[in-house]
Amino acid sequence: MFTSGVFAALALVASASAAAVTDPTVEANFVQKLRDSPTAVDQVNNVLSSDSDFVFDFFDPKAPATVGAGGRIVTASAGNFPAVVGHGSAMAVGFLEPCSMNTPHTHPRATEIQISMNSTIRTGMITENGARFVMTELPPGSMTIFPVGSVHFQVNDGCDPALFVAGFNSEDPGVLSIAQRFFGLPPDIISAALGDLGVEEVLGLEALIPDNVAIGTEACLQRCGLKLPTQSHAQLQPTVSGNAAPSGVVAASWSVDTQTTYAKTTYAQTTYAQATYTQTTAASKSTQTYTPYSKPVNHWITVGADGLLLFEPQNITANVGDTVTFEFHQKNHSVTQSSFSSPCHALAETTGQIGFESGFMFVPPNATTFPTFTITINDTAPTWGYCGQRGPPVHCVAGPMVFSINADESSPNNFAAFQALAKKSGPLTASAAAASGGYGYGKLENNEALSSSSGSSDGKSNISPALIALVVLNGVLFLGLITIGILYIRKHRAAARIARHRQLYTSIGATGEAIFVATEKPDGSARRGHPRSLRAGASPESEDEEARHGLTHGPYYDPHEPQGYHDSEQIPTR
Repeated sequence: MFTSGVFAALALVASASAAAVTDPTVEANFVQKLRDSPTAVDQVNNVLSSDSDFVFDFFDPKAPATVGAGGRIVTASAGNFPAVVGHGSAMAVGFLEPCSMNTPHTHPRATEIQISMNSTIRTGMITENGARFVMTELPPGSMTIFPVGSVHFQVNDGCDPALFVAGFNSEDPGVLSIAQRFFGLPPDIISAALGDLGVEEVLGLEALIPDNVAIGTEACLQRCGLKLPTQSHAQLQPTVSGNAAPSGVVAASWSVDTQTTYAKTTYAQTTYAQATYTQTTAASKSTQTYTPYSKPVNHWITVGADGLLLFEPQNITANVGDTVTFEFHQKNHSVTQSSFSSPCHALAETTGQIGFESGFMFVPPNATTFPTFTITINDTAPTWGYCGQRGPPVHCVAGPMVFSINADESSPNNFAAFQALAKKSGPLTASAAAASGGYGYGKLENNEALSSSSGSSDGKSNISPALIALVVLNGVLFLGLITIGILYIRKHRAAARIARHRQLYTSIGATGEAIFVATEKPDGSARRGHPRSLRAGASPESEDEEARHGLTHGPYYDPHEPQGYHDSEQIPTR
């Protein structure tokens, strides 16, 4: 609902006629009248007397704009849309061609909020010294903010035109393009700031700075099948006596690979969701065409199809920019980059270089959809790889389950030689598997028997090391549980015994006073229920006297304890 409303509003604005003021003299007089008006009512009634004064058409090709080879930025501010005077607001619309950017800049008097309208726009920002770099990816309908004075940029990394809308909290936000203005400083100051780069080099670099909106990265141009055009350099800082180069200094020559056959996008009936607009290019501009690269190709390789330890195809040829997608089939495989000399070891393990690694991809036997892993070809040098599953069996050796990309078949280091080396790799240790991104024997063949591998040459069945480890682990856990149980039972019995002793060794006399029973070694009469005891603070009494106090049970004898339990205890004296 929100997005459609925004596009509908944008379409409504686009369809209206423009009332932008383009003559600087007329604009100055118009703005002065607005500022001299005593009230806002006077501004509306007497100065902005036409309804069209409140409409600005961003899609009007005659509207003042910042124009470069990569697109245009149209801004409605106090300078060309007087209706905003006194209201502290302005707006801009950016038209970014494929692979273009609004170069790094700041707005000295305004905070900017930006919304992406039809495609994803990448932005970056640094607010001040000490602040971290912030980068965002804005899909359609998403917005971000650039605080006042922050250095920021917008990039269209896509292969289609992009549109963004920006709002400002100032009627005169201003803009300062970083590259153009920095190189507009005195050359010797720039040279010193760049570590004594040299005045000649500074002048040479300044001559290369393109006008905004500029063309973006070479990687994007290549991906979209475009070539870097020749860009204009009309937005450089004007030279005055203070920033002029020393007399006799000649700019150093810098080489730039450009192609003049870059096509400039025309926004003729380009559709942005619900909004459409029409824009024509000036008749004086020549019509040019894109020069395409070979379109990138995606190469498809199946991994372990039909239960075979095999990449299919095993050896392919791919160009820079192509992609290779590996589709994993049943069992548990990986795609790991290696080197020619060590086919079954990860590249990082043997050379220290970080190679691609898919990780293990388990696919159950009844799977109907299969996971994939994709890499991009960045150069045409031979690339070698293998499956890191060390089962048993070790896939790299048993298959051998290896593959190559751009192997030189006319060289001794061809794919057949790579296969032969893989077969001779011999036993691989669990530590080597872990280094290659696997987990040694922890990653089993999920479709093979857990107890044993395939029969060996002598006909004997080999016990899986994983099974041995599992049995040992379970045994340790079982013994641990038994030990904990024994300790718990002993502790529970000791607590129960202490509780019984407390009951048996304390009694209450006939008058209510405490009677403490002597913990003597029992004789035969005591065991028959005739106790001997001492009253607290009194001399020994006869057994008849004790009976009157209610002591009719033995104070020290527990029928639940073993015979002779107290016989070895030391009898305390009182």
